[in-house]
Amino acid sequence: MKPYVAARIPERDLIFVTGAGGVVGQALLQRFPHRRFICLVHKKPVGGSNVSAVCGDVRQPLLGLSPDAYDNLARRISCIVHSAAITDFTMPKDEILAVNVDGTQRVLELAARAGVPVYHISTAFVHPREECDPTPYERSKTAAEGLVKESGLGATIVRPSVILGDSVTGEIANFQGFHFLVALFLKGLLPFVPTRPDSYIDFVPQDFVADAIGALVEQRRTGEEVWLTAGTRALRIDDIVDGCLTDIPREGAPLGRPNMISQDTYERLFKPVFFHALPKGQKKLMDRAMTMVKYLNTLEPLPCASPALVRSLKIPQMPDPRVTLRSTLSFLAQHYRMVPERARTWATG
Repeated sequence: MKPYVAARIPERDLIFVTGAGGVVGQALLQRFPHRRFICLVHKKPVGGSNVSAVCGDVRQPLLGLSPDAYDNLARRISCIVHSAAITDFTMPKDEILAVNVDGTQRVLELAARAGVPVYHISTAFVHPREECDPTPYERSKTAAEGLVKESGLGATIVRPSVILGDSVTGEIANFQGFHFLVALFLKGLLPFVPTRPDSYIDFVPQDFVADAIGALVEQRRTGEEVWLTAGTRALRIDDIVDGCLTDIPREGAPLGRPNMISQDTYERLFKPVFFHALPKGQKKLMDRAMTMVKYLNTLEPLPCASPALVRSLKIPQMPDPRVTLRSTLSFLAQHYRMVPERARTWATG
């Protein structure tokens, strides 16, 4: 990957976005209404007065477009924000690779044809962790980063950790694994968590991520690797549980604190001895939850962008994670109607 420069972007004004229907893509479109976007749409439509779309598929040659449409697109765009990815690492490995790796290669081919820089949205979980082996998702993102670095193109790699909703409202385009786990807990369906209470859960609000990407694009910065994480400010599992127990107004029986057990105890004792006795639906929930728990917690803080880098982007520093957590919990609880109507202004009242 080329060293940092202010990229020479042609006199075009369309930002090409893949994955525009996802969390990052939607936040970016909403935060920058003054910019014009053209989005590659596969399944989920996108809209907005500043947005146009082309139907295609990152897995296909020419992104699934006709040669004429592909060349026309290449002539019109000023840069590419590549956020299309399968983030559900419970999906089959070949599907993950097809989108996350092959799809990145197709996007790089378009960037080369257009002569424009790429802002590649990766994940902070490419950072090695001793406590668990990489998932197929993480391996695919590492491989995709390799393609970007080897391409010789002007590019910047952005590595957010778990992305939650807006830091003020908690709103988000699609619920993520974190939301799924918290919803299980709020519904009393997560009796224990196979992790240490002092493990970290690193998350960032979507508005901070979108602001950083938008600033990188507007300042035409390439040749960087930007970590968007809470780092040493990340909350621990106990902090998350405390937030669920104390910060959500609710009616009915109070929530109980879930037990914490080691991953080893879960795999060697609970799963072989007790798992078979669970109802089928509960087994599916537990399987999914346990896979996500392995991904969402870490024993050491993740690398983090320096305050100086954030200042150079001219964006606000990331809010306190407790603020983002509080907004997220309020939005999630209201979505599932788990709080009384009179308390639904709690987050901002």
